[in-house]
Amino acid sequence: MFSRFMLVLAAVLLVSSCAQINTQVLTDDSLGGRNNNTAGSTAAQNYLIALMANGGAVGLNSAATGDAAFKQPFTLGTNILGLIPGTDLAHEYVMLGAHYDHLGSCLPASGASSVCNGATDNATGVAAVLDIALHFSVPENRPRRSVILAFWDREEDGLLGSGFYTSNPLVPLGSTVGYINFDIQGANLLPSLRDVSIAVGAES
Repeated sequence: MFSRFMLVLAAVLLVSSCAQINTQVLTDDSLGGRNNNTAGSTAAQNYLIALMANGGAVGLNSAATGDAAFKQPFTLGTNILGLIPGTDLAHEYVMLGAHYDHLGSCLPASGASSVCNGATDNATGVAAVLDIALHFSVPENRPRRSVILAFWDREEDGLLGSGFYTSNPLVPLGSTVGYINFDIQGANLLPSLRDVSIAVGAES
């Protein structure tokens, strides 16, 4: 029942572009905190694939078809990867990434739910990538370079999903000209930083 609800809501979100609703869907108790290799993780995967496919993205895994083309399975995890083809620089790739997994259950306070919903870490990051993807789905906003939408699994276990991709890339790493990671959006660890965004850059 919830899976059908998510697919319908995915179509609505393509019109509304509401990051808040995406965050609410991904943090719903029914997903159980999106721990890897669980029914909640699978539901999150299906939701992400539906949004990307309905928005015109294609699966990055050219060796597969249908929903499987969006999946990169690895031990106890599944990365979800979509592609928005570019125009004149389509052979170059910019990757936008966010991990979609979270901890599953936490020790609850007295009388509270034990579900770790993972809104800040990292449903908000996923929602940010989805909103950018929605922008690029409009024909007049088509990017020059191809954009890879990367939703990593098992980040909470030690960056395992993104690590697996770098060892098993679906497009040449030498053609990937940039990567932007979205993690912990909309909140900071210290109240004094509530109006501060932190950007970290690296080049190699």
